[in-house]
Amino acid sequence: MKRFINLFKQDTRVIIRSGLHYAVIFVSVMFIILINFVIPESLEVKSNEFFYDGTQGKILEPFLLAGGVETDSIFSNYDDFIGALEENGDSIGIQLEGSAENARFTIFSQNTESIKNINLEEAVLESILENIRGTVGPPNYRVENLREEAPPIPFNKNLIPVFLTYEVVALGFLLIAVMIFQEKAEGSIHAYRVSSSGTAIYILSKVAIFTLIAVLYGVITTVSTAGFNIDYAVLLLLMILASIFMTLLGLLVSIFFKNISEFLFVTFGVLLIMQLPAISYINPTFAPGFIKWIPMYPVLFGLREALFSTGKQNYLFPYLITLIAGIVIIFAACYFAVRKRLMRSGL
Repeated sequence: MKRFINLFKQDTRVIIRSGLHYAVIFVSVMFIILINFVIPESLEVKSNEFFYDGTQGKILEPFLLAGGVETDSIFSNYDDFIGALEENGDSIGIQLEGSAENARFTIFSQNTESIKNINLEEAVLESILENIRGTVGPPNYRVENLREEAPPIPFNKNLIPVFLTYEVVALGFLLIAVMIFQEKAEGSIHAYRVSSSGTAIYILSKVAIFTLIAVLYGVITTVSTAGFNIDYAVLLLLMILASIFMTLLGLLVSIFFKNISEFLFVTFGVLLIMQLPAISYINPTFAPGFIKWIPMYPVLFGLREALFSTGKQNYLFPYLITLIAGIVIIFAACYFAVRKRLMRSGL
């Protein structure tokens, strides 16, 4: 334990001397500012639609007003309606003529709408006519919630798990490489080889320092953006395990290169693979099996559940199994590689 503590102190001094902690603080402050003051809570864009009610008795206008449509979007004069469309190039025009029993809709599109959206609008308009005629029948379906409906997550807050996964957790992957190359340049690895501390202590010290940085970094950022009303026990557990995995992976990869320039090419490929689960995070319907086996997948969705609980039960166990299995495998490979490449040859 004493050897571990001494090496941990030495690694801490290297981090402070290199100034890496300033970069961490800067990125954290920038993210806090972005989440709290720059990125909006919603990306909803106001629908730019105009309506022309050419029906007998103006049956459409009262229905639209009751539905919350603004009065300046509804026209009773056809020329004014067309003029509004021409002034707004990204707008959609909807014209209704005839009577309730014999109505005809015309949709004016300016090549900004897909066929899918046009078909959806047609279905909505048909539903509007049924409501106007009073011919809406009882629904032929029922909705059953498997668990209590969770409140919607604001857009800016929904980015927090992504940041924690790909900035905080992945931090160790990059920083440990910088430290390894710095130790190679300074010759400190040669000095360590003649000591009796051993390979395991060398690895554990590096893992400990970068895991500690990730936890402090993540907690400060999370408190400043999401507050205290979250499951910090799960949050910390996932961040610790994920940081251990990424630090070990960074150590394993970096020892096979002579300098940071060579390492960066491989870094791009590794981080690109690790970022694939973000596709499923943005589009949950796309979750092929190979993405679920990437360690960042359980981290990303586990952190979101810890931050914004959706009421899932027993979700944590499979996430932990995936991470722990990855850590065991990567530690064994890392131990073998470090012992062979650094502790013996000192390359």
